[in-house]
Amino acid sequence: MRNIIAVMACAVACAEALPSAAQPSPSALAGAWAGEDRYWATNVASDVPKYVELFDAGFTGWPCGAERPQTKADLVAEGTGLLDPAGVKVRVSLEDKAASGSGDHVVVYYRARVFQHAADGKVDQIVRNFTHTWVKRPGGWRIIGGMCRNDVRAK
Repeated sequence: MRNIIAVMACAVACAEALPSAAQPSPSALAGAWAGEDRYWATNVASDVPKYVELFDAGFTGWPCGAERPQTKADLVAEGTGLLDPAGVKVRVSLEDKAASGSGDHVVVYYRARVFQHAADGKVDQIVRNFTHTWVKRPGGWRIIGGMCRNDVRAK
């Protein structure tokens, strides 16, 4: 009987020590979503230096259109992941946002609708789903991992 009580007490103590549903703190969540705002602003502007700055040195992820996962060095060399707004006005809308994480790590999930407005009035829409893992570093929040895929449902 003592063993059962000891096991139950241990289980309760362990359960209380776990974060509930792995929810990031409000400040961590704000830092990650502010990073996403910078991600899209630098992406739309094709500002390669500021875009690359958002990625942690240890980044590995699978950018949109890439044939394989890439490192930060690959992003620097290839500029992978940037939109090419030459001759078009680009607008981005983020939807269905969710996040998880704890401490200095936040994983964000969302759908991005990218609207490309050409000078002739034609509007193309690209819909993709993203996940980015953000880590807090001394210089601010950086993307350490990510994934992009075409949204198979939306058009």
